[in-house]
Amino acid sequence: MSRSLFPVIVLAFTAACSPALASSNWTQPAPEELKMTSDSAAPGAPAVYLYLEETADNERHRQTLYARIKILTQKGAEEYSDVTVPYEIDSDYVNGFKDKVRGVEARTIHSDGTVIPFTGKPWTREVVRAGRIRVMEKGFSMPDVQVGSILEYRWVRTYQGPYLPQWYIQQPILVHKAHYNFVAGSDRASIPTFIFRTSFLPAGAQIKNSEMKGWDLTVENVSPLVEEEDSPPMHSIGYRVLFYD
Repeated sequence: MSRSLFPVIVLAFTAACSPALASSNWTQPAPEELKMTSDSAAPGAPAVYLYLEETADNERHRQTLYARIKILTQKGAEEYSDVTVPYEIDSDYVNGFKDKVRGVEARTIHSDGTVIPFTGKPWTREVVRAGRIRVMEKGFSMPDVQVGSILEYRWVRTYQGPYLPQWYIQQPILVHKAHYNFVAGSDRASIPTFIFRTSFLPAGAQIKNSEMKGWDLTVENVSPLVEEEDSPPMHSIGYRVLFYD
């Protein structure tokens, strides 16, 4: 993601004003998704994940995330308009995630099918600095988010050395379907020696493992984690699968 200026202008105008089927490399929303004004599986929810996918591939040294979110209330529009990607930098030994979040693509689909593509630039900012460790954040704002919109976005993050993912399966809102995949690669240092998982996972969910495809998990209708006053960090009590060396 070199052409002359005129085709670029035409393409941008078409993507901004055409119905949702204009982009072949995105998921075409179903009519019932566009018409949704509430979700019977999550009464009063500000938004719901229609689909969430996270992959990590140590052979290719890249992590990807793809998401589709349905906005149901103004609160949801305010809370999910900004997308952020945290990562750490070790100033003495930078071997994990560097500032290499790339391939950011996003679009907002209005309830009438109109597509508004993301044409801005992601920002980068420092969130925490503790000794040699810096926690950074890459982010971007979804365009023209309205109640009834579907937000669809993806990003790619590259890294050095082996990476062991942490799958936090429960989110603050209902997840209708999610898919997680981890390919450790052939390097012994990248193969996890221990996998932590909560004592149970969502109904019907089972971690699958094969030599070629790595670890794979699909979940459906995952209930949200509701944060309450003085509650512990939500990620520490929800469904999760963590890989360790």
